[in-house]
Amino acid sequence: MGRCVVDACDPTLAQFHALPRGMRFASSPDGRLAGREHHRWLERIGDWLLGLFYGQFAWYANPLLFFGALALFLRFWKTSMVFIGLALLLAMNTFLLSIQGIPIDEAFTATEHLKSVQIGFYLWIGSMVVIGLGAIVLFIRDLKLSRK
Repeated sequence: MGRCVVDACDPTLAQFHALPRGMRFASSPDGRLAGREHHRWLERIGDWLLGLFYGQFAWYANPLLFFGALALFLRFWKTSMVFIGLALLLAMNTFLLSIQGIPIDEAFTATEHLKSVQIGFYLWIGSMVVIGLGAIVLFIRDLKLSRK
């Protein structure tokens, strides 16, 4: 038999024929994309960018979480609480995926729904809660110290 082209042999890659070369953000089960090595960070950036088109904004909680932690480190308690509060609100957008669904084709005609969240989601939310509670506790402590 002749040599097989990856796109033709692997049905999981068939959906990428309609996308431009630079827009291939998903990979086959073995982690390869169109016969080349695929970097997972590029896939995550693609999910973030494409999430804007179907109303999924939870990824934006990550930069807010970073800035909230940075503000906590720099002792800006109120700023940290604001960033973490906004991050928690955006993170809750994840639960809308059980209702609205995730488009799985280029035409946004077929969708899959979120069935359950895993431990990583709870750790992500937990990190926001810990930073937020830390900012609240330190803010209250500073208020008590400033009154003495």
